[in-house]
Parts: sequence; C-alpha cells; structure tokens
Amino acid sequence: MGLLQLPPEVLAMIAEHSLPYSEELSLTCKQLYNGITPVRQRHIDLRKQYRNFFFTPSVAKVSDLLAEIAADPVIAAYIVHLNLETRQHCEDGEIDDEYIEKMNRKLAPLVLGSSHLSTLSDDQDGLHALWLREIVHDVEHEKKGDGQAEFCIAFLVSLLVNVETLTMPSQWCDLDIMRGSDSTPPNPVIALLQLLVKNANNKSLKNQPLQKLRVIKPSAEVDTQGGTDLEPLLPFLALDSLRELHHWCAVFSSGYREDMPFTALGRNMEVMRLEDYVIYKDAARFLFRHMKNLRVFEMEYSMKDETGYGFEADDFMQYLIVGAGGSLEKLLLIGNHVWPDTEVLNCSLRGFTRLKHLELSTLFLVNGPGALGPGYGEENCETEEEESDDEDEDEDEDEDEEGEDDQEDDEAETEDDDEDEEGEDDQEGDEIKGENNEDGEEDASDGEKEDAGDAESDNQEMSDGEEDQDKTVDDVPEGITRLYHEDGTHDDMLDFYPEDRQTKYRNGNTVWRLVSALPETLETLVIHTPAAPRNSSCVERMFLYFEELRAERLPNLKRIELRVSLRTRWGDLLEGGDDEVAHLQAFFADKDILTKFEVYDDVIHWINRDEPTWW
Repeated sequence: MGLLQLPPEVLAMIAEHSLPYSEELSLTCKQLYNGITPVRQRHIDLRKQYRNFFFTPSVAKVSDLLAEIAADPVIAAYIVHLNLETRQHCEDGEIDDEYIEKMNRKLAPLVLGSSHLSTLSDDQDGLHALWLREIVHDVEHEKKGDGQAEFCIAFLVSLLVNVETLTMPSQWCDLDIMRGSDSTPPNPVIALLQLLVKNANNKSLKNQPLQKLRVIKPSAEVDTQGGTDLEPLLPFLALDSLRELHHWCAVFSSGYREDMPFTALGRNMEVMRLEDYVIYKDAARFLFRHMKNLRVFEMEYSMKDETGYGFEADDFMQYLIVGAGGSLEKLLLIGNHVWPDTEVLNCSLRGFTRLKHLELSTLFLVNGPGALGPGYGEENCETEEEESDDEDEDEDEDEDEEGEDDQEDDEAETEDDDEDEEGEDDQEGDEIKGENNEDGEEDASDGEKEDAGDAESDNQEMSDGEEDQDKTVDDVPEGITRLYHEDGTHDDMLDFYPEDRQTKYRNGNTVWRLVSALPETLETLVIHTPAAPRNSSCVERMFLYFEELRAERLPNLKRIELRVSLRTRWGDLLEGGDDEVAHLQAFFADKDILTKFEVYDDVIHWINRDEPTWW
C-alpha cells in the first residue's frame, strides 16, 4: 500500500486534513493508527466538545460559537447534534465600539469568505457587510422590529455539513417572513435558507449544509399558555433528508400560498409527533399534501390561549388521508383541551390503506358541552335547547315495536339516559334519527324499513347542504367520497362500506361505526374517552354490529383497548365518572371485544406516556 510508505509527518498532515474522519482512517491498519496518534487525540477532544453541542456560560451566544469556528473551521464538521434553544444574545450594554471591533476581527474572515453569501450577493458589495454587522450584534429578532430574523442562526446552519439532529429555539424569526408576506427585496435570511434547501435537496451536490439533517427535536423553553409556532421550522421541513419531526405546544395556521418561500414540506418525512398542538384546516392541507412517505403520525390536539376554537376534525382527517393515506401505519389523534364547538369526525378512515395502529379520542366524535362532563356547559358555554319532540315520539314508537330485541332496548335506553342528562345542550343532536329502525332491521316490517330509509335520505340531503348542490356527483364511483377544494381541484377517497346504510344524527353527521369506517389492515385499536355520559354513549354506538362484522371486515384486528379517564384536562374529577365506568364495563361484559379496559385517575399526555420526554 503506497500510503504506508509515506513519512510519519506526511501521514499526520493527511490525518489533519481528514478530520473528523481520521478515526476511520487510522483503523484501517496498525501502522496508520500509530502514525497519526497525535492527530487522533485532537480528534477525540473535538468530538467530545462539539458532537453534541449545547450552549454553556463559556460559549453562550451563537456569535461566540461562530467565532470559535472562524478560528478553527473544522469544528463545524464535528457538530452532529445541535441544541440552539438555550442560546443567549448580546445584552443592551454589551455592544460598544471595543466589542464590535473585537468581534469583527474574529468573524470577518468567516463571514466575508462565505461562498453562499457570494452566490446571493450578485455583485452587491453590501451583502457581506450586512451579514457581518448583524452577526456581530447578535440580538433577538423582536428587538429589530417586524419582519426580522436572527442572522446568526441562519449563518451557523450554512456551515453544518454533518448535523443530523437539530433543536431550534421556539422563537427566532418573524412569522411573516416564512409566510411570504410582502417583502421586497426578499429577507436576506430567507434568501440564504432557500439556497441551502435547494442545494441540500440537489442529489448531484455532495457535502452540502443540512444535507444529513434527519430529526427536528422540540424546544423545552415554550410559553405553554400561548404556545409557539410551526412556521419557523418550515425551511427544515422542506429538506428531503428530514425523516422525523417532534414538536410540542405550538400552533400552525398558515395555509398554502404560491409566494411562500417553502411550499413542499416533508416529502420524505416518516415520523411526526405533535403534542399539545393546534393545526387549522387550511394549514393541514398545506402540511400534509406532500407527505407520501409518512408512517407514524401522533397528535394531541389542545387549544391555546384564545387559539384553537372550532377544530375542524373532519377536514383535518381528510387532508391527512389525501396526503399520507397510502403510507401511514400508525395514527394517534388524542384530545386534551378541546372546545365544545369542535366539528366532529364524519369521514371514513378506509383511505388509510396501510394503517395498522389507531388511537382515537371520542372528543372528536362527540361535540357540545356534554362531552366535557355534566355542569361544564352551563358554566362555560351558551346553551340553547334544541327542538326534538317529533324525534322523541318516533323513538318511543320504535322502542315499543322492537321490544323483543335486547340489543335495541339497550341502545334506546342509552339514548334516553343521554336526553335526561343533557336536555339543555345545544348540541343534543347525538340522539340518532332513525337509528332504532336500522338496529331493528331484521324484525321490522318492510314499511318500517322504507320509512327509515326515507328519513336517512332526508338527513343526507341536509348534511350535504346548499354549498354542494352545484357539484355533480354522477361521476363519483360507489364507495368513494370526493373532497372538493376551493381551487377547483378534488381528491377521491374510500368512503364507508357502500352496502352500509349510514344513520344520521339530527345535525347531519354520520353515526360513526367502527365496522363501517376502519381499514381492513388494522391490527391495534385504542379508544380514549373521558368518563362522561355522551362519550360513553358514543363508545357504545361505535361498536354497533362490531361482533357480527369484525371477522369479515377487520380480519387483522387482534388488540382492542378502551382507556377511560376520570379527570378533566385540568385535573378535576368528572362528576359521575365512576358511574360511567360501571356503565361501560357492563356494556362490554358479555361481549368478546376488548383485550384491555383501563381506567385512569390522572391527567395523562398520551403521546409520550410510555417513553421518556423527547428532550
């Protein structure tokens, strides 16, 4: 081997220039290992100090780290796991002429020699000087006014060719610059990040900054009342290398616009875990539309201070199906602080063609104050009694005619209990219109079946609404539902089983039944529910016809769990919670359905309950 014939001094020089890969080089043979021993110790020291980097009192600011990199550029290559959340900024009295002169002297070679800034400058002499001035001053973006960002962070990541995991601060830029707001010329930070993303996604280019970034981790320093935002992470979500996003206590409200600087998000994303989160409908469409490789999606929906009312759960789910329906294997959608005006889930999940694990909260299937426990609605929500006399009379007649069917009697009794407990609830539409006719279909007369069908047809027309009357549905295949978009496009998804007649609530929503809505690939099902009357009734209705059709439609489903919480998200005991637990236990006692029934007397964040926190 010719390399081994070189003098030790030359081998040491080669090893020096091969940092941080000298260790792999030295392990190729014993002679090389002995020849580069002095360099190997330097490699070990650099790796120990910078591989997992977080800020300390000695290196407290991003500009401090950049000064160290300027003095020894190889440091940037050693940074693999970077935590930026604890970085400090220059204090008000710190920046004087002496400080500026000192930092200019340290940072000028690094900044003025940046090839990325040279690409962006387009012969503009002032661009490098602008970046140097902003990096030296290193102040919070909020102190610089609207439409600003921290130049230091953007410049630092432009040096990181080996970074694999990144923890960003909760706030480091103005949201408007990520949303493509009127900014002419483009913000310099956005221009640099766009160049970095473009180069990193170019497979023909090697050793590009951020090209190895795979995981975004959450910042622990977050205002839990107001939350933070997802928008500052959009440049990193646009990287093709990114595989995992872990984020918490945040809001994503930006819908897609063509002039946004980063529009194709998560093209190779595989795992997304969002805890204590709010995502708006239009933002969901924007977020998921390119995620064709997403395997795991876990989200705990929880509104923030004055943010997150009226969660459109059905639209959210449909956009998730459109984006990741062909790849998703695990889905967890749990509710924490969910307001009563949530628009409930009303679509089939059969569009998830590879889904194996599903965890779902009844908070997205039952809306109204009753979903939060007796007494909550009267204290926190304006309620208005809904007219339901005609329906009550119909249900009473059905109950008399179907008295021989024990299952139907149980369902009718459940509905009557709900009416007694929640008569003042403005969302009392959870009592089913025509359900007794359907549940007693085998014993009912032909006339009764026809009446039930007419009632459901009327309700279907009501649920479609006037907004859809100008759309043609003749070309939609049976068993397919069509999701129309404001831009005139549409997406088709698998609907409920076409042979199932879908019973409707008075408000037009579908009675969501597991055997009609779940994909046949499912192996594990976990239902989360508070111990409140309407949620208990919802659980019972979810399992209608389950025993009869499970083997045919859900042949792979082996594990079914029900997890019941006795407390509100604030930690207060739900009134009558023990009675609801007993009610559910009695319902499942004679049924071979559940593999586990758990009751929790604690406030639990479901996403990370079985694993350590991400940070």
